[in-house]
Amino acid sequence: MHQGPQLLVSVRDADEARAAMRGGVDIVDVKEPAHGPLGMADPHVIASVVEAVTEHDATRCCSAALGEVSDWFETCAVPALPGGLRYAKLGLSGLGRSASWCREWQDVRRRFEEASSGSWEWIAVAYADQQAADSPRLGEIIPAAAEASCAGVLIDTFDKRNGDLLSHLIAGELGEAAVQCHASGLFLAVAGRLSVASLSELAGTGCDVVGIRSAACEARDRQAAVRAECVAAFRRQMIEVFAHAEDRGDWRRQPGAAGNTGH
Repeated sequence: MHQGPQLLVSVRDADEARAAMRGGVDIVDVKEPAHGPLGMADPHVIASVVEAVTEHDATRCCSAALGEVSDWFETCAVPALPGGLRYAKLGLSGLGRSASWCREWQDVRRRFEEASSGSWEWIAVAYADQQAADSPRLGEIIPAAAEASCAGVLIDTFDKRNGDLLSHLIAGELGEAAVQCHASGLFLAVAGRLSVASLSELAGTGCDVVGIRSAACEARDRQAAVRAECVAAFRRQMIEVFAHAEDRGDWRRQPGAAGNTGH
């Protein structure tokens, strides 16, 4: 098995999940891109993806996007999530000026846990385009994630029309985030319109998970379908680029840091 980061692909249904698995994905992430950067799919869709993954290869794991914390304020009923999820995540957009964002985040997390019979680990989400998202800063989110016993931190982009992850954070900043995460026992996942061209910069950062959707879809259109051949091509390039960086001593991922991801 390759020693680089794990590959996460966001899928919108069971058919896309099967395509991603044929392409060699490590983590199947369920979301509905039409509903926003962390748009939640219908619970029955999440359940069908979990079932498809379990039937195909029980060693792989599933994660689910649950929208933004602000989507679930007290007037909104929280649905029960199906069993079989390994990770779940909530966005923090619109909470950048809220002194109580951490409490609000944990309250919504608790409501999902109480509504559901299964259990999972949480991934905290930091938006690289923090001002566009009006979200808390990365420097606030990492310690909050550790305090809240999260498994990891995802750095993603909020506005998919305004550049990729590396348009907002340079590789050195991602590397510092990785150091902080690993020191706190967290893994670091990165996403945000990443492409094969992004890999050389990511390879020196120490990230543990690389997440894609656009690069996994036909014509790099995140609203199009995930294609197995696109996933496989990205995975091959990721393994090659990260292996080359490791040979040069550029890759700073700490041993065992990705062990928290369960693979």
